[in-house]
Parts: sequence; C-alpha cells; structure tokens
Amino acid sequence: MVAFVCHPYHRGGVTSWMVDAFREVQKYEPAWFITVDPVLRFFGGNRPLMVDLLAESGTNDQVITIKARAEFELGTIEYRAMVYVELIRKNVPPGATLISSDDEACWIACAVLASEYKNVSVLHADDDAYFRLLNKYAAYIAGYTSVSKRVQQKAVRSGRAIPNVVIPCGIKMQDYKSAPVKNNEILWIGRVEEQQKRVSDIVNIALALRNKGVAFSIKVCGTGSEYEWLAGKLELQGLREVKLLGWKNKDEIAGLMANASVLLQTSNFEGMSVAVMEALASGCLVVSTRVSGVEDLETDAEAQNVVLLYDVGDVATGAQLVSKCLNLTDPVLPLQARAIAAKYYSIEGCMQAYRLFYDQLQPGTKALPLPDKIKETVKSMVLGNVRYLRWRIKH
Repeated sequence: MVAFVCHPYHRGGVTSWMVDAFREVQKYEPAWFITVDPVLRFFGGNRPLMVDLLAESGTNDQVITIKARAEFELGTIEYRAMVYVELIRKNVPPGATLISSDDEACWIACAVLASEYKNVSVLHADDDAYFRLLNKYAAYIAGYTSVSKRVQQKAVRSGRAIPNVVIPCGIKMQDYKSAPVKNNEILWIGRVEEQQKRVSDIVNIALALRNKGVAFSIKVCGTGSEYEWLAGKLELQGLREVKLLGWKNKDEIAGLMANASVLLQTSNFEGMSVAVMEALASGCLVVSTRVSGVEDLETDAEAQNVVLLYDVGDVATGAQLVSKCLNLTDPVLPLQARAIAAKYYSIEGCMQAYRLFYDQLQPGTKALPLPDKIKETVKSMVLGNVRYLRWRIKH
C-alpha cells in the first residue's frame, strides 16, 4: 500500500514522475494520491494543477483531495501539513508507505505520521535543499531513495544511518518514440533560469557553434525567471538559430523529442533529469554537463557515442560535442539510446525496485509533533486573509 503526498501544482520532473509512479503502482497494489485543489491560484501561475494532471493520466480513482482556500496557500506551513495529515489519516490505512513530493509541508506531514506509516523520502536532485530536508527530518524517515549515485554519496556523508538505495525515478517508455528519420536539430528543455539550469550557456554554445561554421538549430522549451533575459540576449547576438518555444505539455515535448537528434543539457546540477531519460527513450543523443544522474552512464559501454559529457561551463567542449553529434548518422544510435532508457529508466523496473525497498521497511518509533490544531487553524485563517487582501490589491 502506497500513498503519494504532493503539493497542488505541477512543477516539472518531480510531479510528472509522481503521477506516472502512482499509475504504475495502482496496477499491483492499493495506492492513493494525496493533494489539494486550490480555489484561487496564488503561486502556480499557468502551471497545471495536480488534480488536472491526474485526470489526464486516467481516472481519479483513489485521488484524495479537498478544495484549498486562502488559509492553505497563504497561511502557515504547519497548517498545510495538518491538511495533508488529515487527508492521509482519513483515507489511507496505517502501515502504508508514504512518498512525499519536494514540498516541505509534505515532508512535515509524513514526519507527523512516521510512527503510523512508513515514511520514504526521495532525493530528486544534487541540491542542498534536499540535504537540508533530509537532515531536518531524518529522525522520522524509515528510508530514502536517491536518484543517482552522487546524490546518495552526499546524503550518506551527512552521517545519517538510514536505509537507502539508488533508484532513478523512471518514465513510461511507451509514451516516447523515435521518428524514422530525425531532424538535424537540438532541443533544450527545462526551467529557463540560471542557478540550476545555467541557461546562459545556451547562448555561449550557440555562439561557439556559429563561430565554427556549424549549421544548427536549437529549440528551447520552458519558462522561468530568466526567460526575458534569454530572449533579449539571443536578439542582441542575432542568434536566429535559437527559438524559444515557451511552456510545452508532455505530448508536445514527446513530439519534439521524436524528431530531434540531440538533447542539450547545460545544468550546474541535477538529480536524474527526466528530460534526459525521455530524450534517450525518444532516440536522441545527449550532450550534457557532467552532473548527477547522467554521469552514471559514463562508464556504460553501450552509452558511448550516445551520451557525451563535458565539465560545467566548458562551452568550447560542449559545442564540439554537439557538432560531433550532428555529424553522427549511424541509424543504430537512436535504437541504442532507447535500449539504454529501457535498461535503466522504465517506470515498471524503477517502481519494482521501489517496492522491494519499501516492503522491507517498518514505521518508525517516533513522530514529529504539530502545534495545537485550533490555534494553528485560526492563525492561518487570519494570516491567509490578510495576505489575500494584499494579493487582491496588487491584482
């Protein structure tokens, strides 16, 4: 028995995996998806709601949700955790496994229930935020998974003696196909921001390719804090070879990947990029910085000429590898890419590995206490209404 505990909005790889994992687990054991449905969207922008994403993926059987008002989104994190706790206790039998998203309120809820349920945390990225959460709530975690060897090694070095294992999140292989003839184009997919995704190197690699006389085109899929900056920089440099496509849904991404030759990943850090897994399943070659997750493929003989890595910031080598990939015409390579994806990243294999892991765990002996429910509810209602009035004035 497994319950996935998730914040309200689709944020990318983490949430798309949670939906796919939930649907996969439902095939062989009882599973629930715990989330909320905001009455007003304060923080999600144009991103889909999880309840809508779940509905698109199948029936809403065992999707447990309530309407969330201002006191949920604009109140305290403890109140948000209480809402999740009540939804779990009312609908999920004790002893089940709880798997939370990367939202701290979800981690708190699972910690509160740690003596009643098996609390399994997932470290999705080589990001200090995950290691802070792990250390903060370690006493209430039955076990954790890391999406790459690097993430696991960093977590283990924190000194926490908690059962753990490396399991990539996984993808639905059947959702991705490779076109019989690929377009000679490059895709970049992700949040358009600098801290993690290093979007400035899209410009730098494009300039390097142009200076080398390489014929190329790059399609950038995604939105984010540096979107306008990137658009302005591309215009300033006259880089018409780079097109910004904005937000694309899963089906649109799959279509673009099916026809593209190369996925470019410029990140400063990652976990195990969903875009990389999807690209391999679509028969794309991958040129990436040497970051968590994708670097685990570097020693696999089958990944040679399929996954090519360069050091973060080394745009000259990045451009050289992209140019090399654009000149590789061996028809076997897309098939090889799909074989690698099937070997390591099929959702079926990854969730079976999860099952083997959490089946051996037990609920903990201690749980995180929460503040008084009535006081926290009143506090959140007051705080939420004040913040809501401010929001109305601005909007």
